[in-house]
Order: sequence, then structure tokens, then C-alpha cells
Amino acid sequence: MCQIRMLQISFKTSIRSFELPFFRGAIIDKVGLEHELFHNHKNNADAAAPKNKSFRYDYPLIQYKVKPNGTRLEPMLLLLGDGVDEAIKLFEKSDLNIRLRERTIPLKVSTFDVNLFDLQTGEFFPYNIFKWQALNSEKYALYNTLDSLAEQIRFLEEQLVKNIMAFAIGIGWKPDKRIEVKILNIMQQKMVQYKNVRVLCFDLSLKANVRLPEFIGLGKGVTRGFGVLRQGNKAKFQGRKFMHFS
Repeated sequence: MCQIRMLQISFKTSIRSFELPFFRGAIIDKVGLEHELFHNHKNNADAAAPKNKSFRYDYPLIQYKVKPNGTRLEPMLLLLGDGVDEAIKLFEKSDLNIRLRERTIPLKVSTFDVNLFDLQTGEFFPYNIFKWQALNSEKYALYNTLDSLAEQIRFLEEQLVKNIMAFAIGIGWKPDKRIEVKILNIMQQKMVQYKNVRVLCFDLSLKANVRLPEFIGLGKGVTRGFGVLRQGNKAKFQGRKFMHFS
């Protein structure tokens, strides 16, 4: 078993899901580019190097989400592990207003929820995952060659296992058992826009033999609200809260 610190901060404003990249950009501008975990790029990269060389390939410890609150969607920051300590970089600012497209919004906290979450393998837990980018261009081409739905599901299950392992490695956790995933239902698959490219995304219900925190991202684009994991039976997932304000 491994423990991970988690901090969820949602804000008292309403945004639409397509505005999440603008919210991310506004937060990065507010805290400053010198704080790498907020934008997941290397500040000391050689300016002459290819653009992809400046990217941090570690699992993102600060992620940007939208969180349902009644009939509205609130912007949310999810901070994991060392990312939790970076929250002060935002709240030490004297001005907590940000510019979101054509409007200025105050960053008034809706919820501030800190947890110690126990990661573990063993029994199977139920999840849903939304806007999951499972496939790069090479894997997408391979996926389209598979003849049956059963083959496609097995292929997607393999990608989910790899994504969970990427999360585990990124937070310094070595699972003591082999990770297993079973897709229960493909609720939706559709092409969506990501960085000016159309990509295939899935909404799935699944179960996995690992206990994972709610709202973490799996797959590609997790800092921008893709691949959001939601829990099925909430009773199984209670973390140990040591601070909560709302």
C-alpha cells in the first residue's frame, strides 16, 4: 500500500467545458512560468531544441478539471504529491482575479479538500472514465485494423493498464500485484478537438483491481481535463480527510 497526498480546489464560478484550456492558461499566467508543475514543461530546456524536448514526460502532478456542482460546472485544480505544496504559489498572490477569455473572474474558493489517499491492489473497484484519449496516431491505425469488438476491447484494456502504470510510476508507487482492467461498457466514443487535431475519445465504465483516487487523469491530455476517472461505489473510496472547507 502507498499513500499519496491530494488537494482538490474548486472555485465559485461557472465555466463551460471548452473553456478549461483558457482557465489553465490563466492560472499559469497568474502563478508564473517559472513554476514548472503548473504547465508541465521544462524551464531550463535549450531554446534551440525541438518543442517536444521541453515537455516534462513525468506524470502531471497539477491537473485542471471541471467539477459538477448542481447545475453548473466549476473549474477545479487537482494537485498530487509534490504538487500539493505548489498551491501556495497561487494563493500568495495579492490579486486573485484571472482573465478568462473576455471576462475577469475572481478566484473564490468553493471547496478546498486535502486527503491522504491509500493506493492499493487487490479487489476490483468500479470506475467510469470520460474523454479518455487512449490512442496516438499509430495505435489508432492499429485499432482500426482489429476485426471484432472483443479484440478492440482487449486492446483498450491493455492501454488502460499502461495508463494506470504511468500514473503509478509518476507518483513513485510500485504496485505489489499485476494490474488488471475489465471494460464493462463503452458508453460513448467520439472525435473531439485537442490541440487543433481531431482525436478519438472514449467514455467507459470499467473495473480494475486497484484503488485509485477520483478525478485523476489517465491517458493523453490529462492536464486539460481529458481521461477523468470517476468512482463507481463511493463507499469504497473514502480517503482520510484532514482538511475540508466549503
